[in-house]
Amino acid sequence: MPTQAPVARPVNRARSPHPGAAPIMAAMFKYVACLVLSCAAAMAGAGSLGPAPGAGMGIGQVAGPGMGQAMGRGMGQGLGQDFEQRPDQRLDQRIDSGTGNAGGTVASTGQGAPDVLVAPGGLVARGADAVPPVERVLVRKSERRLYLMRGDEILRSYRIALGLRPEGSKERAGDYRTPEGNYRLARRNPNSDFFLSIQVSYPGPQDLERARRNHWNPGGSVMIHGQPNTPRHPAAFYAREDWTDGCIALSNADMVEFWRLTRENMPIDIEP
Repeated sequence: MPTQAPVARPVNRARSPHPGAAPIMAAMFKYVACLVLSCAAAMAGAGSLGPAPGAGMGIGQVAGPGMGQAMGRGMGQGLGQDFEQRPDQRLDQRIDSGTGNAGGTVASTGQGAPDVLVAPGGLVARGADAVPPVERVLVRKSERRLYLMRGDEILRSYRIALGLRPEGSKERAGDYRTPEGNYRLARRNPNSDFFLSIQVSYPGPQDLERARRNHWNPGGSVMIHGQPNTPRHPAAFYAREDWTDGCIALSNADMVEFWRLTRENMPIDIEP
């Protein structure tokens, strides 16, 4: 019988690796294993490790008294606990979108620039915790200044803009005057037509009595607010002119700090 030719069998590459492949595979396996173990250890220790001493110092405080939990819990550890995350996302959008003008001064130190800085979270007021508690707000219309007061001490001073007719006290709706008298800070509105706003408790009893005697509508909605969300003029106009309907306007940066340092029902005295 004729002899059959031997049949060539295919080489099983999976069972017969190249002689140099084994050390490479082993090294890669060890590298991946070490990487996984390192990540697991880091994740396990993240919950117990706090920020390094002084982490985030000098970065700043977000405007708004008591407006949230510190970002230091969880993802914010690397930034330190000087940032606060506020639950009202609409307020976040207002603060994050504002640019503001450097119009405030630190009265206690005489610095020329406001103690305000821009950080990844938006406009923040730095050093606000170092300011003693504010007792009242004082507005001097003739000076175009708003002061945060503690007794007779000026804690903060800001440039302001007034109504289109700044002389004289507001008497009725549509007179474009800013009120004069003793009032209180009322409700806060983070969603107004301006960059944050805080209402002044005008009209008071005397304003209502005067309007009643003269058969006038006393008007209302007198606010302390920032710049308009939809400006109609260049920024320089709002920085130098009286342009409101009778409200008191601050730069956006100053409004953030004012919001941060004041509270509802705080006295505000508006002088000629």
